[in-house]
Amino acid sequence: DLIKQTKQQEDDIRRQKKLLEDLQAEVDLFLAAKIAQETFEKKKQAEYEKITQQMEDLQKELATLKEEETNWVAHFKMLASHREKLAREASTAHRQSRETDYDVAMKKLEEDEYKKKLQEMSHKKNQFKTLYEAVKNERSRCVTKIQNRAQ
Repeated sequence: DLIKQTKQQEDDIRRQKKLLEDLQAEVDLFLAAKIAQETFEKKKQAEYEKITQQMEDLQKELATLKEEETNWVAHFKMLASHREKLAREASTAHRQSRETDYDVAMKKLEEDEYKKKLQEMSHKKNQFKTLYEAVKNERSRCVTKIQNRAQ
């Protein structure tokens, strides 16, 4: 009976060792799984933090780009306004140039008209001068004749 008991105890001890080994293997397996899970979680956490940091950086860059866009839009508006002002000034200058060209043409016509009148007046003056000379000569002749008859 003692041998049976001893044998049974040995069998129990073997079974318990086997169970203990199985349990130890399960514990090792769970520990390995837990370590793998923690490593995975750490990687994911690091990846999450990296992505979060990238998003923050991109948000800052977006804000900077929006500010730059606002500045460029304001600059564009200012340039458009300046262009419109220059276009108005150019239009005014062009209109004034046309008006000046018209005035110059009118003055040229006036000048031509005055030159024509001057020529006509010079011609009349020469005619009157000729007539005056003829009358003067005729008077001198008549005076001479009167003086000759009077003597």
